[in-house]
Amino acid sequence: MDSRVRAAVAEGSGLVTSAHLRALGIPAPLTAGWVRSGALVAVRRGVYTTADLWVSWDEYVARPLARVRASHLTLKVPHVYCHDSAALLQGVRLIRPQDSEVHVVRPDVNGSRIRYGVRHHGAPYTEDQVVSARGLQALDVPRTVADLARTHGYRAGLVAADGALQAGVTRRELWAATEPMKCWPGITQVRAALADAVPGAESVGETLARELVHELGRGLAETQFPVRIRSGIAWCDLRIGRHVFEFHGRLKLRSVARVGVPSSALSVRSSSPSSGSGRSSPPTSSSSPPG
Repeated sequence: MDSRVRAAVAEGSGLVTSAHLRALGIPAPLTAGWVRSGALVAVRRGVYTTADLWVSWDEYVARPLARVRASHLTLKVPHVYCHDSAALLQGVRLIRPQDSEVHVVRPDVNGSRIRYGVRHHGAPYTEDQVVSARGLQALDVPRTVADLARTHGYRAGLVAADGALQAGVTRRELWAATEPMKCWPGITQVRAALADAVPGAESVGETLARELVHELGRGLAETQFPVRIRSGIAWCDLRIGRHVFEFHGRLKLRSVARVGVPSSALSVRSSSPSSGSGRSSPPTSSSSPPG
């Protein structure tokens, strides 16, 4: 592939537009040929990256973020990122970030519509809700949590709110973002998610596990419960009474060879607090994602 293309991709932090390639003297048919051959990957209409960069980007953060950045290169109207896109830009937890759409909010739009793969919203916002995230304008975390719950439902809102609280956002800030939304669609599920949110869930999986345990009808679970064992203190994800629950990601249950993650990415943590703790340890249940 032409070295000019690789240089342009590097200059654009991994992305290059078709307009930029034409300005370099590279005709559109040649660009299309590189896409067909797999040398270039279309991140979105009119925005490309190299195949080796695309392969190196993970599907949960890097690729969705690339799609957000690519949309910014082609949108010709003023816009602020919101919903899933604002979440990606600010590290707000999403249940399935790999499936997220690109969302923008614009003051000149009524309702919501999709155009060229970007969902445009017309919901009002204030200037003090706009922040800079990764060089792009986005609605802040409290507003984003509310928008996720309004649009995607209680579970998505709970996951986002748990993560926001653990990251240091206060409950007051989360609730304040809902004040202008008193009659907005979905506000009931926003309120429910904020009422149930806790700062102790350390991952999406732990939030979903807590929701599952709650469905047992035994009351609300305590998060991050310490249990003394012979080697020190083990922190349990959830506790109800004398029973503790642990959520295990695939990295705990499957070999590195099967998961494909280097050992440096693994975190070591006691998955069974009863191990080595004698008779006084509570019984433990474990949950894990399918697959």
